[in-house]
Amino acid sequence: MKLYIRQVTTIFFVSNSLFLWGCSANNYSLDSYTNKVSNIVRSAQKNNETSTRFRENYHIFSNNRELGYVATNDTYRINIGDRLDIKIFKVPELSSTRRVNSQGNISFPLIGKFHARGLSQDQAEEKLASTLGVKYLQNPQVSISVDNTVNNKITLEGQVKKSGVFPLDGNITFLQSIALAGGLNDMADPTKVILFRKSTAKTYLLNLQDIRAGKARDPYVKADDRIVVARSGARSFIRDASTILGGLVTPLWRLF
Repeated sequence: MKLYIRQVTTIFFVSNSLFLWGCSANNYSLDSYTNKVSNIVRSAQKNNETSTRFRENYHIFSNNRELGYVATNDTYRINIGDRLDIKIFKVPELSSTRRVNSQGNISFPLIGKFHARGLSQDQAEEKLASTLGVKYLQNPQVSISVDNTVNNKITLEGQVKKSGVFPLDGNITFLQSIALAGGLNDMADPTKVILFRKSTAKTYLLNLQDIRAGKARDPYVKADDRIVVARSGARSFIRDASTILGGLVTPLWRLF
């Protein structure tokens, strides 16, 4: 009975936090909110839902079908913080390495400010060659290599063997990203891995065990993704989720 009351209390507090958040965005009336919470609690009690199932059913996490499962061939665009290694054929005094500043520019000899942000590597080479060719060089041959490790990165935390920030080199999957961190440690729960996608501000719950077994698809990760592997046990899982979700479910972990 005590465990049942605890579970119902947890469900009520989760639903309360979630729906208040929804009300602020959708201007629900107080009556509508009260009815919604009551229906959620009754449904959870009737179906004897666990806290984990409850979180999945009531949309704390986004649908995993939204994740990308096909490798992309998108051309990389130069961004702020990228380092450009520029070589001018037979003009070594102009060859140099330049960092793209906060305005998206680099400072280059002879021409001064050169706007590089948003250009592909080929476009940057063509633009710089054209600019130099107008006044200074005859048919210059420009080669630019882009070091984008500042922007193209993912973060792995929690119960992995080597947490940290890792460069994202091309298309890699979720499983491959876990391998970058040396795999999971002995305290990890492979069924509860949280992926926060900064580009869409959405959070996903992934089951590494199912992906390894071929029961679920292995999505591709994107730049600035943050992956947190939870510790085994509901209490630590709620705490890890609270961190990722910006306090949305805090302090619910104290109820477990």
